[in-house]
Amino acid sequence: MAIYCLIGQSASGKSTVERELESMGYPRIVSYTTRPMRKGEKDGVDYHFIDTDTFIWKDADGFFAERAQYRDWYYGLSLDGIDYLNKDFIVVVTIHGYEELVRVAGNENVIGVHIKVEERERIIRQLKRGDDVDEVIRRIHTDRVDFAGVEDVCHYTVPNNNIETTVEVVSLIIKSQSNAKESR
Repeated sequence: MAIYCLIGQSASGKSTVERELESMGYPRIVSYTTRPMRKGEKDGVDYHFIDTDTFIWKDADGFFAERAQYRDWYYGLSLDGIDYLNKDFIVVVTIHGYEELVRVAGNENVIGVHIKVEERERIIRQLKRGDDVDEVIRRIHTDRVDFAGVEDVCHYTVPNNNIETTVEVVSLIIKSQSNAKESR
């Protein structure tokens, strides 16, 4: 069994893929963050929302398997209570987060799946969902640097031109990987 890391640039649909897979019965790992809760989000469902002091204390205590800072907010992922050796889990992470999980859990237990969408389409998606134009431009430039070489890092790249097809392909990847591990 394994942790399946969904990795993708802004507006690639990685969180939508994660939610769809979760609705199909694949458990996801809920990350921690210090950023404010957005409208419609729920603590313990979308993230574990904690204050900065608590995050720093937990981090110093070695609680997080991976962590990152984006602007003034911290994000972290804990494997505490996660039995990835006997069950498959899904999680959205950055390339750095993926590499940290590989370091902690081992290459054979962490599978990277790049959710790919062309840059033009990602810009359109961000603008349609109402993102600020300056923020869209900043994210696109940041993504160009942060995701350079992502296809070389991940085990799989799945184009996301249609969410249903993308979810189906990722689900098949998980099933085939799980079957391969069980037959060993």
